[in-house]
Amino acid sequence: MNTLARYFIDSIALGGIFTLAIVLFSIFCVNKSKTYGYLSGYFLLTSLSLSAIQKVHFFSSIEMSGNFTTLTLLLLFSIPFLLMFLQLFLTLNLKNYPVKYLNILVVLLCVLTTFAPIERVYLLTHIALFLTLFILLTVNYILVKQKHDLVPYFTALSAIYLISVKSNIILFGWHSFNGEIFSACYWLLALMFLYVLNRQAALSRAEMTAAKAEAVAESEQYQAAYQKLLVQQEADQELLESRVQEHTLELNIALQELEEVNRELKEKNTLDELTGLYNRRFYDQKILAEFRRSRRNLTPLSLVVVDIDHFKKINDNYGHSAGDKCLIKLGQLIKQVLRRSSDIGCRYGGEEFCLILPETNTDGAVAFAQELRELVFSTPFDFDSQSINLTISCGVCTYQQQKDIAPIDIFDGADKALYQAKADGRNQVQVKEIVATTSRSQSGENDE
Repeated sequence: MNTLARYFIDSIALGGIFTLAIVLFSIFCVNKSKTYGYLSGYFLLTSLSLSAIQKVHFFSSIEMSGNFTTLTLLLLFSIPFLLMFLQLFLTLNLKNYPVKYLNILVVLLCVLTTFAPIERVYLLTHIALFLTLFILLTVNYILVKQKHDLVPYFTALSAIYLISVKSNIILFGWHSFNGEIFSACYWLLALMFLYVLNRQAALSRAEMTAAKAEAVAESEQYQAAYQKLLVQQEADQELLESRVQEHTLELNIALQELEEVNRELKEKNTLDELTGLYNRRFYDQKILAEFRRSRRNLTPLSLVVVDIDHFKKINDNYGHSAGDKCLIKLGQLIKQVLRRSSDIGCRYGGEEFCLILPETNTDGAVAFAQELRELVFSTPFDFDSQSINLTISCGVCTYQQQKDIAPIDIFDGADKALYQAKADGRNQVQVKEIVATTSRSQSGENDE
């Protein structure tokens, strides 16, 4: 074959690889996939290195040493592109492999190539070829360990490259490079890489189709499950509403029972167990409430303090049981005299009682106290066939919107009237006017 025909065939071969690099670069520009970008860079540099070997195109005028220097540099620069393509395409983790140091080695070899003599450039060029072979073999080893389905294809790639390098060394030695051998090698590599890329794309499409089908099936299952869930939810909702109604009825019954128990408990907490009248706690709450209402409505409020005369002698002479009977009887008579629902009788403590008379002036309160005193005096008190002469003394005090007065001042006035009745001979009713005491400053907040 003459030189012109050989250059024509080599140009077609190199042009095909160069065109492939341009096509891959175009795909990279369209879909922004780095995989195609790295692969296009690798084939572009390999096509240029083959051009350096054959001394064609723009390398044809460069001296032999310049051609081999360019060849070595192009081969070295292609190694990082191949490494990045394989790492990205196969999602390899090369941290535990020496391949990760290749980029540093490539830089060092490029520096050496620039300053090395022609004899060493031959050697560096073969090192570049063996580095490429080393990458392919390492990747193939990793894929075998991972049991990857691309193992056969990368085994073929490694074999093609190994045969090309070995054939060149065996046939032409270490100081010559045959363009036809490496053109065929890179053409086979290009076809294999394209096949792997297309196969991987086909697998991706198949996986995507299968994933869509699986998603549709899952969606249908979800819809069926959702409809079943809706039916079950409606049934559960009806059951829940039925149970809620039952529980609501039970709760209402329980609340009614609790309200009744609370009412009984409140009565127990506010009633004196012995006399049946209200106790001291209830008196403290009620006198304050009635005092505020009296101030708000501008109505009088009277308080009668009742004490059993010589009650200690009754306990000493007849026993405490007799004293209790007297307290019970007095409580009954107080209830008998209290005709209005607003009038309240309380046992203040011991034998002392307090009668709260809202909207009652002094005359009305005195009349009420006299009626109670006369009723007690005229009612016989018998205990164990013994007659007890029971009398009471009463003190009356009326609040008629005097200034600077507190509830305690009303009680103090009635208590002083009671002591006056006892001092004047007992069994009588006495009246005292309200006198403000220092306690009103302590209870000022209660007046509001």
